[in-house]
Amino acid sequence: MFLLTGFLFGCKKDSDLVGKLKVSFAYRSGDATILVYAIENTNYPIATFQTDIKGNGSTELNMGNYFIRVSSGVYYSSIGIQIRPKETTSVYWGADNQAYVQ
Repeated sequence: MFLLTGFLFGCKKDSDLVGKLKVSFAYRSGDATILVYAIENTNYPIATFQTDIKGNGSTELNMGNYFIRVSSGVYYSSIGIQIRPKETTSVYWGADNQAYVQ
């Protein structure tokens, strides 16, 4: 009985291990797609998303280290980030198209 109770209440919920990535652009290219890679393998994206018309977007990711690239006709720098559980990591591409963690 104790083992069953420990198993049911001892496990973390998936939502306890999830954080949020928010991105924004000073000047967004209309064709910009955000590509998210696990830091261990930057050949294949594990998530992709686009921003809204104002250049803002977000997605939820499991805790861990990630590499962010922007696929676009305009050059935007890439950046490595860390997602922490129940926290938001914000990345901003400034007027110089360089990425900054805020």
